Amino acid sequence: MGNCCRQFKSAADEQEIQKYEKVEINDNADYSNYVFDLKYIREDELNKIKFTKEGLTDLIESLRRREYIQKYQDETIKISILDDSILTSDFMLIRCEAQIPKEKFSPLSKSLSDIINGIFDKEKRLKWDNNMKEIEILENINSQTMIVKTVTNKVLMVNSREMIEKRYEWYDNNIYYNYSSSIPDNIYSPSEDPVRVLSYIAINILWEDELNFYLDSINQYDIKMNIPQAMMLLSLPMKMKDFINKLVEFVKTE
Repeated sequence: MGNCCRQFKSAADEQEIQKYEKVEINDNADYSNYVFDLKYIREDELNKIKFTKEGLTDLIESLRRREYIQKYQDETIKISILDDSILTSDFMLIRCEAQIPKEKFSPLSKSLSDIINGIFDKEKRLKWDNNMKEIEILENINSQTMIVKTVTNKVLMVNSREMIEKRYEWYDNNIYYNYSSSIPDNIYSPSEDPVRVLSYIAINILWEDELNFYLDSINQYDIKMNIPQAMMLLSLPMKMKDFINKLVEFVKTE
């Protein structure tokens, strides 16, 4: 699937890719301003991504400017793919964009923080997301940086999946950024059940205007399943709508 949908790229697109793909490892580089300790950064990330606030912001905004292939759109959600990535071409970058009208919470008034906490506060998330079996903060490094373990429930014949990710969250110009990716497996050894998922890139950006809350989510995973990615995309619109509807109902009652 990785190479089946490639499109012609403009010179500007190529420059965006090369900006990251041509970074080389420098043994004398100063990593002291990285938001994560080097032990949490995988080898395939170290020569591609600059793990500073500025570096991650630049990466995220660069990915958001790329030309994605639209797969689904209605009045509230949009799903598209990018069959090209700075880390691997074996798995698609999947982008899910959602618009949540503030009128859905009427007559109550809800803030952007309410939406963010509904998604990322572990106690709140476990109350409404029945896909989640476990969320644990393994290491709370500081107020913006942590190591998070998430385990999904088994569904029919699909075993539970586990991710152990480094997470960094910050605000910039009233926009909330959340960046996560898997840490090296040797820090917390994987087991056969749950199956360890590799999170290459997991990005969530949230913001608001007078009428709506907005979510822009860009993810690239190896979920360790022998299922074509095109098949998985077929169920994604329904799952995304269900996610948003359950989130809204939870926030309304909080």
